[in-house]
Amino acid sequence: IDELYQSVLGLPTGLDTIVEAQKQYFLATKDMTKATKVAIAANNAFVGGRADDVQILQGQRQLRDLMSAGKLRVSEWESLSKAMPGAFNAIQEDLHVTRADIMSGKVSADQFVNSLMKVGTGTGVVARTAQAMKHTFTGVYANLTNGFRDMGTKMIETLDSIFKKYNGGDVIDQLLKIKPFFIQNDEKGNLIGGIAKDIN
Repeated sequence: IDELYQSVLGLPTGLDTIVEAQKQYFLATKDMTKATKVAIAANNAFVGGRADDVQILQGQRQLRDLMSAGKLRVSEWESLSKAMPGAFNAIQEDLHVTRADIMSGKVSADQFVNSLMKVGTGTGVVARTAQAMKHTFTGVYANLTNGFRDMGTKMIETLDSIFKKYNGGDVIDQLLKIKPFFIQNDEKGNLIGGIAKDIN
């Protein structure tokens, strides 16, 4: 986990996102070390390609599928080339192939993934591009966003533990107990009463 955390530190990727990707790749490879390296390389490629959330999810799915199938199909090529264009160029240079070679099936899934790990981790060109982004305003903002998200999760877990120990219920149970108060205030026209509508 620490290796994954360090890899996304300063990038707009949440730790939960890359951990889930690692799990998916592990299902395809049965090799946790390789799954971790692929997750880091792919994330660097997606971030470097400015992929949006939808493209990243599609790319992760296509990458997992091609690893399972052992070959790169046209549909996977199209999704991945859009989500990680820079990585595709780097992979072509690394393997000395053209896009036509990749599309025609002349490049195996193992060749593609091994090359992705090479260019997307360590001192690979794709990894260096992602590392450079960590020093931009976007990187600083990403650190703050992910930090607050992690802090919020830990806070809820802590409150759950405290409530269960002393009150016999978790955070949701406590919110349900005070729901009538919000409803009563809402009926009186109190703005805060609207919160009750979200406590279901």
